[in-house]
Amino acid sequence: IANLHGDDRISFLEKMRESALTRQDLDILSGRKDGLALFHKKLYVEKDWKEPQWQQFFAEKTWIFGYGLDYRFLSILQKEAAVSDVDLDGKNTVNSDFLMGSTDFTVLVELKRPDTLLFEEGKNRSHSWRLSQYLVHAVSQILAQKAAWELKSSQTNYDENGNPISQKTSDPKAILIIGRKDQIA
Repeated sequence: IANLHGDDRISFLEKMRESALTRQDLDILSGRKDGLALFHKKLYVEKDWKEPQWQQFFAEKTWIFGYGLDYRFLSILQKEAAVSDVDLDGKNTVNSDFLMGSTDFTVLVELKRPDTLLFEEGKNRSHSWRLSQYLVHAVSQILAQKAAWELKSSQTNYDENGNPISQKTSDPKAILIIGRKDQIA
């Protein structure tokens, strides 16, 4: 398609719509293309989004969770999910950026900024990469969320609208979104 221009491109897309794709399919695909373009722009060009903007982006573009992953499409069950019990003083609660699920399972998603360093300078004695403290802390955080959610999920839990969450949880998956691919050399 990229090599087609003008009337040839329009003609090709019209034939695709008539034969296999609906108008809605084309609208969805073009919206996803725009979403990926915005993702790339904010990740590699402008680099000006903070964690709340990334959370909003992923909340609006839920189709991202499910493509190329080893499970079915996920929907957001709860944003900023408190997956642990709260201390009496309200401190030390474990929050996940997203609690997601399908009908059969749940997944915890933790977002970190794209400029979060994945590695420290140099290598270890064995020439292995030195993981940054930010990466180690993020992995520890998502594992704590997973452990806390495994315990809490056995109770009845409710989403932000007061609806019970019916998804089952057994060994929940965890997704950590951190850093950028260009940090891996």
